[in-house]
Amino acid sequence: MPTSKYLNENGQRLPSVTQILAHTWPKPGLIEWANREGLAGRSHTVVRDRMAKIGTLAHELVFSELGGPALLPMDESEYPLDVQKAAKVPLYHARNWFEGKEHDAILVEQPLVHARWGFGGTPDWYGTLDGKLTVLDLKTGRNFAEHGVQLAGYIELLRANGHDVEAAVALYAPRSLKGKATHTRWKEDSLEVIARAWKAVMELYAVRMIIG
Repeated sequence: MPTSKYLNENGQRLPSVTQILAHTWPKPGLIEWANREGLAGRSHTVVRDRMAKIGTLAHELVFSELGGPALLPMDESEYPLDVQKAAKVPLYHARNWFEGKEHDAILVEQPLVHARWGFGGTPDWYGTLDGKLTVLDLKTGRNFAEHGVQLAGYIELLRANGHDVEAAVALYAPRSLKGKATHTRWKEDSLEVIARAWKAVMELYAVRMIIG
């Protein structure tokens, strides 16, 4: 999944939702994980890169079935067979989660820009889910509070481009066959709470870019 470049009308590059969060939202859990990997004698960068490949391929597999682009033939140099096999586990969990739910895609992995606020991002999936206009983000890792703030950024992008949002879902499809997919859903009043958090994060990002 190539990284999108978000540009304003003057051709200037804009920060993405994930870049803004990376500069403003602390991630102590990732530091603790990297430390554990090092103590166990494993390179956390090697493990991180493999997990990232699994997550990227899982996204492609899931959203090719949910209205996204058709899946291209896989290159083993990019996605080794063990990665391909591992990525099918989150796909299995996501399929089970969507089973029995009414869903109709409107936008799938569509890059968007907020011209007035000056940022961009690519929501995983936007459409009707059980009768509600919903933005959904797929995660193959742990549940973190920042995921709600990330979705709030996507909501602002969608609304700025003429798409209403009634609910937001972070879908957690594990990389292990144990357990099952879980989710966190925000709707009605809780959407306003994460919207406030996103505006605060954007303000903090602006200040950090000024003071360095």
